[in-house]
Amino acid sequence: MEVRVQIIGPKGSKANPSCCCGGESCDPAKTLEDAAEEIRALLASEGFPHAEVRVEDPSEPDCDLKARQAAEASPELLPLVMLNGRVCAFGGVKGDVLLKLIRKMGGL
Repeated sequence: MEVRVQIIGPKGSKANPSCCCGGESCDPAKTLEDAAEEIRALLASEGFPHAEVRVEDPSEPDCDLKARQAAEASPELLPLVMLNGRVCAFGGVKGDVLLKLIRKMGGL
């Protein structure tokens, strides 16, 4: 199963900007790049070693068009997470939630 994850938001920004747990279930200081690395490792350990995980900064010229359009349509919801070209999460990045969505998609 092909797995393509795009984390959309300004590079260097927080992965969970609306954290209200005080760090109990997320790391409020984690950046989008940190989250991407964590998700890449999680997916590899869960049987998805070829998953593509990218941070897409809508302000950069090489940003994927669909990712840019999603960010421009809902800038108040950043960061967005796209899975295989579809927005599946907004307002934060959580690897465990993403893994559940991937498994549900693939029937695993």
